[in-house]
Amino acid sequence: GYPQSEYLNEACWGRKAKTQLREWIQLKSFNYSEGNHDGYRFLEKPILHTRKIAFLNREYWIITDLLTGEGRHRFDLYFHLDCNPEELFFAGKNAYIKNESLPGLVILPVLDSFNMRMERLNGWVSRFYNSRSPAPVLRYSKTMAAPAILYTLIYPLEIKKKDEIKASFSNAKLRGRIIEPERAGFIEARLSTGSDYYLVSHDSVCEKEYGPFIFNGKQAFIRCNHDSTFRKIILIGGNFLIYN
Repeated sequence: GYPQSEYLNEACWGRKAKTQLREWIQLKSFNYSEGNHDGYRFLEKPILHTRKIAFLNREYWIITDLLTGEGRHRFDLYFHLDCNPEELFFAGKNAYIKNESLPGLVILPVLDSFNMRMERLNGWVSRFYNSRSPAPVLRYSKTMAAPAILYTLIYPLEIKKKDEIKASFSNAKLRGRIIEPERAGFIEARLSTGSDYYLVSHDSVCEKEYGPFIFNGKQAFIRCNHDSTFRKIILIGGNFLIYN
């Protein structure tokens, strides 16, 4: 694949991507950042990459990669890890990073992982200038037409605990019609204590259906017990939420 910026040597860059921070939200149980770069503008069919990161309830992250443009491309997502963990393996499309005495991590591709390729690569980590140590890199690759979107959930694993999390994506609806995932949708994360719902609209803010919810904003985080009682509701950019 192509790098976002062209590295020439320690003192010089060639082509450099222009970056933009579009939004930053910091609340007690919801942290969010959004930015983009134009590092792929030189392609015959240019792509604008927007990344959105939501830190939910100070527990786990949902990363959204929105790729706008045209044409078919192979999109690669890289996850650079620290020095070699004790266990690193794939279970289906999910990657598990585990240690006996340290917290672990699970990486879950959420949206349409069909034909997605996973690889473990040999990379490195740098702790200070002019020094690097071997470290693994995980690469998820998928070829698809733009505009496209990828969701990844990253969930920490407690030491010596068998935490399990499952996640799925569902399309939103506008006036009863299913709309494209790069416009809006929702993720349901199923935890041992209940379910979390992350509702997100990437285009115009208006009333949309997200499974059992109707919401008119940009983002919402809802935490439910197994009996469907609500434990937490956070609305961003909207003023009502209806539960059917």
